[in-house]
Amino acid sequence: NDRVCVLKIARFKHELVALEKEIRAYYALMNHKFTLAPEFIGYAYEEEEDRVIGFLMEEIHGRHPDIRDLRTCQSTVQQLHSIGIIHGDLNRHNIIITGDKARLIDFEASTLQKEGHHIEARNELQKLIENLLDSSDVGLR
Repeated sequence: NDRVCVLKIARFKHELVALEKEIRAYYALMNHKFTLAPEFIGYAYEEEEDRVIGFLMEEIHGRHPDIRDLRTCQSTVQQLHSIGIIHGDLNRHNIIITGDKARLIDFEASTLQKEGHHIEARNELQKLIENLLDSSDVGLR
Protein backbone atom coordinates (compact mmCIF):
# COMPACT_ATOMS: atom_id res chain seq x y z
CA ASN A 1 0.00 0.00 0.00
CA ASP A 2 2.76 2.45 -0.95
CA ARG A 3 4.46 2.34 2.45
CA VAL A 4 8.07 1.42 3.05
CA CYS A 5 8.66 -1.54 5.33
CA VAL A 6 11.72 -3.21 6.82
CA LEU A 7 12.59 -6.84 6.15
CA LYS A 8 14.64 -8.39 8.94
CA ILE A 9 16.13 -11.79 8.14
CA ALA A 10 18.44 -14.34 9.71
CA ARG A 11 21.35 -14.57 7.31
CA PHE A 12 22.91 -17.56 9.03
CA LYS A 13 21.55 -20.53 10.97
CA HIS A 14 22.97 -19.28 14.29
CA GLU A 15 20.91 -16.07 13.94
CA LEU A 16 17.63 -18.00 14.01
CA VAL A 17 17.59 -18.12 17.84
CA ALA A 18 17.62 -14.31 18.07
CA LEU A 19 15.02 -14.09 15.29
CA GLU A 20 12.74 -16.47 17.18
CA LYS A 21 13.06 -14.37 20.35
CA GLU A 22 12.18 -11.25 18.41
CA ILE A 23 9.16 -12.85 16.76
CA ARG A 24 7.92 -14.10 20.15
CA ALA A 25 8.27 -10.56 21.52
CA TYR A 26 6.30 -9.10 18.59
CA TYR A 27 3.61 -11.72 19.11
CA ALA A 28 3.28 -10.66 22.76
CA LEU A 29 3.33 -6.98 21.78
CA MET A 30 0.51 -7.55 19.28
CA ASN A 31 -1.54 -9.52 21.82
CA HIS A 32 -1.26 -6.64 24.30
CA LYS A 33 -1.93 -3.99 21.62
CA PHE A 34 1.41 -2.35 22.44
CA THR A 35 1.79 0.51 19.95
CA LEU A 36 5.24 1.76 20.97
CA ALA A 37 7.09 -0.63 18.65
CA PRO A 38 6.99 -1.11 14.87
CA GLU A 39 3.92 -2.85 13.53
CA PHE A 40 4.61 -6.50 12.74
CA ILE A 41 3.37 -7.12 9.19
CA GLY A 42 4.23 -10.70 8.34
CA TYR A 43 6.73 -13.53 8.06
CA ALA A 44 9.42 -14.16 5.47
CA TYR A 45 9.98 -17.80 4.78
CA GLU A 46 12.15 -19.96 2.55
CA GLU A 47 10.58 -22.65 0.35
CA GLU A 48 7.94 -23.66 2.94
CA GLU A 49 5.88 -21.65 5.43
CA ASP A 50 7.42 -23.68 8.26
CA ARG A 51 10.90 -22.33 7.43
CA VAL A 52 10.61 -18.79 8.76
CA ILE A 53 13.81 -16.85 8.13
CA GLY A 54 12.62 -13.33 8.86
CA PHE A 55 9.77 -10.91 9.16
CA LEU A 56 8.44 -7.68 7.74
CA MET A 57 7.76 -4.68 9.97
CA GLU A 58 6.78 -1.06 9.71
CA GLU A 59 9.58 1.43 9.12
CA ILE A 60 9.79 4.07 11.85
CA HIS A 61 11.26 7.53 11.30
CA GLY A 62 12.53 9.72 14.11
CA ARG A 63 15.64 10.37 16.13
CA HIS A 64 17.54 8.54 18.83
CA PRO A 65 16.98 9.89 22.34
CA ASP A 66 19.28 11.66 24.73
CA ILE A 67 18.96 12.37 28.45
CA ARG A 68 16.31 15.05 27.80
CA ASP A 69 14.00 12.26 26.65
CA LEU A 70 14.39 10.29 29.89
CA ARG A 71 10.78 10.57 31.11
CA THR A 72 9.34 9.60 27.73
CA CYS A 73 11.71 6.63 27.46
CA GLN A 74 11.00 5.54 31.05
CA SER A 75 7.27 5.58 30.35
CA THR A 76 7.68 3.39 27.25
CA VAL A 77 9.99 0.93 29.02
CA GLN A 78 7.62 0.71 31.99
CA GLN A 79 4.74 -0.07 29.63
CA LEU A 80 6.87 -2.78 28.00
CA HIS A 81 7.68 -4.27 31.41
CA SER A 82 4.02 -4.13 32.44
CA ILE A 83 3.19 -6.66 29.73
CA GLY A 84 6.04 -8.92 30.84
CA ILE A 85 8.76 -8.17 28.31
CA ILE A 86 12.36 -7.29 29.14
CA HIS A 87 13.99 -5.67 26.12
CA GLY A 88 17.47 -7.01 26.84
CA ASP A 89 19.40 -4.53 24.66
CA LEU A 90 18.08 -1.16 25.67
CA ASN A 91 20.71 1.14 24.21
CA ARG A 92 19.78 4.54 22.77
CA HIS A 93 20.00 3.19 19.20
CA ASN A 94 17.11 0.81 19.94
CA ILE A 95 14.81 3.68 20.89
CA ILE A 96 13.33 6.06 18.34
CA ILE A 97 11.65 9.31 19.31
CA THR A 98 8.68 10.12 17.09
CA GLY A 99 6.85 13.25 18.11
CA ASP A 100 6.30 12.98 21.85
CA LYS A 101 6.65 9.17 22.01
CA ALA A 102 9.55 6.79 22.47
CA ARG A 103 9.26 3.65 20.36
CA LEU A 104 11.36 0.52 20.82
CA ILE A 105 13.02 -1.58 18.14
CA ASP A 106 15.27 -4.66 17.98
CA PHE A 107 13.79 -7.23 20.33
CA GLU A 108 16.22 -10.06 19.52
CA ALA A 109 17.64 -10.09 23.07
CA SER A 110 14.23 -9.82 24.73
CA THR A 111 12.79 -12.20 27.28
CA LEU A 112 9.21 -12.83 28.32
CA GLN A 113 8.85 -12.71 32.09
CA LYS A 114 6.49 -14.58 34.37
CA GLU A 115 4.51 -12.87 37.08
CA GLY A 116 6.61 -11.67 40.00
CA HIS A 117 9.95 -11.47 38.15
CA HIS A 118 10.65 -7.77 38.46
CA ILE A 119 14.40 -7.72 39.21
CA GLU A 120 15.36 -7.74 35.52
CA ALA A 121 12.84 -4.98 34.79
CA ARG A 122 14.16 -2.81 37.62
CA ASN A 123 17.76 -3.34 36.47
CA GLU A 124 16.91 -2.48 32.87
CA LEU A 125 15.08 0.68 33.92
CA GLN A 126 17.96 1.75 36.18
CA LYS A 127 20.45 1.40 33.30
CA LEU A 128 18.31 3.62 31.07
CA ILE A 129 19.91 6.85 32.34
CA GLU A 130 23.40 5.49 31.66
CA ASN A 131 22.31 4.33 28.20
CA LEU A 132 20.86 7.73 27.29
CA LEU A 133 24.05 9.48 28.40
CA ASP A 134 26.22 7.14 26.31
CA SER A 135 27.41 9.02 23.22
CA SER A 136 29.31 6.05 21.78
CA ASP A 137 28.11 4.00 18.86
CA VAL A 138 27.49 0.92 21.04
CA GLY A 139 24.36 -0.72 19.71
CA LEU A 140 24.57 0.91 16.30
CA ARG A 141 25.00 -1.57 13.46
